[in-house]
Amino acid sequence: MDNQEVFDKIATHLFAQGKRSLILLSRTTYLTGGGVEHSEMMGCAYRGEGGLKCAIGALIPDELYLPSFEGKRVGAVLTNSAELNNMFAGVRRDLLDKMQEIHDNNNNWLDDGLKLRQNLEMVAKDYKLSPAILTDLKFKER
Repeated sequence: MDNQEVFDKIATHLFAQGKRSLILLSRTTYLTGGGVEHSEMMGCAYRGEGGLKCAIGALIPDELYLPSFEGKRVGAVLTNSAELNNMFAGVRRDLLDKMQEIHDNNNNWLDDGLKLRQNLEMVAKDYKLSPAILTDLKFKER
């Protein structure tokens, strides 16, 4: 895989999925004067609820995915997996980090994809990649 292929696959995936991949990190129950209240903390995930995948998770074959990846940045995942490290040998690590950050930033998911598209266009420019894939991408019905 090379930088352009990673960019194109992730951009396509993010628009097709239309939302972040999340998992439940913690659930807290509070007793209040009015009864019981619950609070949940969600976090981004390589493999999330409902079969969703984050930017990098979309590139990881199911047979190479491990639940222990959750909560780790992509650099740590690649360091601990020789197979994935080899798979991404031709890809800049900082590009993978940036694509992961774009997925994880909730602000990219609040509109109809405008902010996501703008951030992906900036990545394409910064890494000297073609943004052509972005031309026809849009969120699926959400």
